[in-house]
Amino acid sequence: MGNPVSSHPSSAPSARFGAASAVDKEDDVLYAFGGQDSSQAFLSDMWAYNAMTSEWREIPGSDRSRTDEDVWPAPRAAASLSVVADEAVGKVLVLVGGFGKVGAEDNQVWAMQLGAQARQKTEGRPVDQDLLVSEGWIRLRPEQMESGVGKESHPSSYSAAYGGEGIKNIPFPPTRRSSLASSVNFPARWHHVAVSSTSTGATPSPSSSPPSSSKAGLILVGGVDATGEDRNEVYLMTFDWHRRTYAWRVLAMGTADDESITRLPVRHGHVALHSSSPSFPSFRIFGGLNTTHDTLPSSFLATTFRFDLPPIERWSKEDFPSSPGARAYAGVGHGEKHSIVVGGFAGFTGDTDDRLLDDVWVFSHGEEVEQLQMALTAGGDKEGWNMKGRHLRT
Repeated sequence: MGNPVSSHPSSAPSARFGAASAVDKEDDVLYAFGGQDSSQAFLSDMWAYNAMTSEWREIPGSDRSRTDEDVWPAPRAAASLSVVADEAVGKVLVLVGGFGKVGAEDNQVWAMQLGAQARQKTEGRPVDQDLLVSEGWIRLRPEQMESGVGKESHPSSYSAAYGGEGIKNIPFPPTRRSSLASSVNFPARWHHVAVSSTSTGATPSPSSSPPSSSKAGLILVGGVDATGEDRNEVYLMTFDWHRRTYAWRVLAMGTADDESITRLPVRHGHVALHSSSPSFPSFRIFGGLNTTHDTLPSSFLATTFRFDLPPIERWSKEDFPSSPGARAYAGVGHGEKHSIVVGGFAGFTGDTDDRLLDDVWVFSHGEEVEQLQMALTAGGDKEGWNMKGRHLRT
């Protein structure tokens, strides 16, 4: 795992909160993008932390003063960053949403290929220059409705999210309606969660040779929309790397006529619990914060919900003998058979620390859980929560 991080590294990101982060577990590298500094200014720099060498490296092109939004993502916070593994292009970082100077209307999707050219040369394979680029952001565009691609692939995706019967029902900001008339952008989201999985039912497109669309997809859950409302929809986002496009559809709507169908309560700042294996059949959502206009003041949540991936596509509420208390913005890490949840925020009390939490919980995904590092004991052989202590020390 490398050595402890130096308190005063020669090169490291500045202090910040709300950064998007993702872990490439194969190479033991943590990636972090953007966030806000102590003055609440939005950031757009990109960093990589190598756990084997305990060193930070700024990604080339991380210029905080960039203004060309087609070359580098604009400064933002509360976006999601995920590693999507794909046979055609290797590993790709995907950045979705967030909010910045213009508010919570950023529904852009960006992709950055991780070291693909060097890896292809090492393996003796030709470098496909058409499949993204190495260590540079590419802005992905939504599939064009006028070409019929999005309409044929997902006939009800774009209106079902909001219960409408056509593209006109999607609440794009009025100033952007004309510019998005020919395509269907993903709805603006921030403080949502994104989970990469190969168990999404996505299949490569046969329209290109070799196929360039990904078997893997992103599952996106909840978050805050452009109007400031909390949401609870579940979306599947898939990618075509040659076309540099994405498509999306709804896996679970926010409301249903059938009251017997379980729905995830609206929220943001929640965490996803899932195996680190890319082929997991289900995941859980825990905690978060509900601040919708109809439910103010805000409510911190302590419930656990399970979502079964396609073809089931169904929520179920789970109750366990013990579980963490209500919280939002907790830290989370994933192993093959367990997820670890650390700390979080549980409300304002007027104290200098408010209700900042320091407890550590392990969620078992079933089967026997191996001995965890950092003095965490085994979690047992049943699904559920186990508290592993407070004041974590490494």
